[in-house]
Order: sequence, then C-alpha cells, then structure tokens
Amino acid sequence: MTGISGSGRKELMMRVKENKDGLSLNAFDFGNMMYELAKELNFTIKEEKILDLSPISLRYLRSAVFEKIIADSHKKTTIVATHASFRWRKHLTSALDFHYLHLLNPDIYVNVIDSLPRVLRRLGESPQWRSKLNSKEILIWRDEEFLLTKSLAEYQRKKFYTIPFSITPSSFLKLITGMRRYKTYLSYPITYVNKAAKNMEEKDEFRKKLEDAGYIVFDPGWIDDESGLSDDDKIACNQDIYEQTVMRDYQLIDQSDFITVYYYEPVMSPGVLSELIYAFTNNKDVFVIFRGQQSPFMVYYSTNIFKDEDEFFENLKATYPC
Repeated sequence: MTGISGSGRKELMMRVKENKDGLSLNAFDFGNMMYELAKELNFTIKEEKILDLSPISLRYLRSAVFEKIIADSHKKTTIVATHASFRWRKHLTSALDFHYLHLLNPDIYVNVIDSLPRVLRRLGESPQWRSKLNSKEILIWRDEEFLLTKSLAEYQRKKFYTIPFSITPSSFLKLITGMRRYKTYLSYPITYVNKAAKNMEEKDEFRKKLEDAGYIVFDPGWIDDESGLSDDDKIACNQDIYEQTVMRDYQLIDQSDFITVYYYEPVMSPGVLSELIYAFTNNKDVFVIFRGQQSPFMVYYSTNIFKDEDEFFENLKATYPC
C-alpha cells in the first residue's frame, strides 16, 4: 500500500485493521518500523531529518525492516504501508528496495489517494512536511506515486488499484483478500449532486445499497481537489486538477468490472456521458438508471437502462451475482 505523505495511507490501514472481521491480518507501517529499529540501535532520528540521512544509512534501515516484514508475513494476509517515492528538497527519490520487493512478492499493489485540501491539512500538521511543498508540487508527487506504483505492479504482473482514502474498510478487505466480489464505478452528475444536499444524500444511500449487496464501489466524489482551496491555489492548480480528475476517473473505471450510472435529475451530464462512452468502448458493461428523456447516444453506449432501482438490482444480481 503506497501513498504520498498526507494521503491518509496509515489511517486507512489502521481503519482496516480495526475492522478486520476476524481475519488473521498483519499491518506494517514501514516508516514507523524504521524509527523503531533506529531506537533499538540507540540511534534516535528526528522525524523531520530522516530523509536527510545518507543514502547508505537509509538503505540499511530499509533492508532491515524488509527482512523483518518478510519473516513475519508468512501465512497471514499482510498489508505493508509505505512510500514508493519521496519528493524531498525539490527532487524525487525512490523509497523502495527492489531486491526486497522481489523477495516479498506482493499479490496486489494499492495506491492510496485523497483530496488535495485534506493532504495539505495533514502535511501542515507534520513537522517533517510543514511548508515543504506547495499545492502544485503535491499534485505532481501524487501523480508520480500513482505511476510508479502502477509500473511496479505491471512489471511484476500483479493487480493494481488506486484507492480513495474514504473507501470502506469492508470493501478494502474484499479487494485485497481475493474474495470474488464485483467492482463497480459509480458515475453520476457531480455538479448537480453538489448543488443540493438531498442529491448527495440520495447518492450516498444508493452507494450504500450497492455495498450492502456485496459490491465494491469506487465513488469519484471521494476525491475533491478544489473545495477548500485558496483562490491562489485554484489559479495555480486549475489545469492540473481538471486533467488529473479525468485520468483518475478513467483509472477507477479501468479497475472496475462494470459501471453504474445513477442520475438524480433528468438532465444529461457531459462528464457522465464521457465516462459512459469510455467504459462501453473499453469492454465494460454500462448499467444506467435514468428517469428522463433518453438520448440516442446514451442508449447506444449503454448495456441496459432502467427506470428504477428495483429493476436495476434485480438485473444486477442475475448478471453479476455476489
């Protein structure tokens, strides 16, 4: 499990550990283990100084931690929370030892992401990272961490997922433990949802119904890079946010088995239509719940269109039984 500092990677791992439902689970925080090992060796490291250690000292600490993890990870589901890279002192450095990564041989790579304003807040509370990175640099680092993690997974021919911090622990466990659970991307007109609290509540209730039915749901609304940003940050990061949003949502579609399109208002959405076409032309089933006048394009690029939720769930259980 990778993720940049401030992504909530450690917090998500702890939420999963606390809600493991009787599963035999190891959860290792790589960074904390490095600090603990240094203390055992009577070598105290200040949190804000660890990345200023010499490369050979960092390599030794990482190797020793990997040895411990490998020794303790047999016959248990094991989560290792770590970095794939560090953007430190205005340059990018690797955070992994490829020799030990090969020995560990993980089954799944997961990259944890969260909204830019929340990442900024967490970094502001960290002595190590406070005032070190601006918003644009954080967006760049988040994208680099995603790409490096995905590349490692592809090189080792392993499964890869990008996971929003707000995913439920039960969905995360279903994802990593190999249970046959179908994954769906929840597409909806976010602009209209954000305009009214009742729309947001309706969307969340529908997502919960999908999760309660046994499906793993990826909700693009879990990542909101704009709300809460300063005007200066919005101006500086506007293009990055827009383009990363599109590619992130396409990645969430790629890692899903099918997509569910849920409309609250009988108004067509350019974003939803783009996701619908992308999914349909990339070998995904597209199930739409829409109560308004149907567009020929929506009909053309959909597997099925339903007038209500009951009809949708009845069909879904037959097509993708959980």
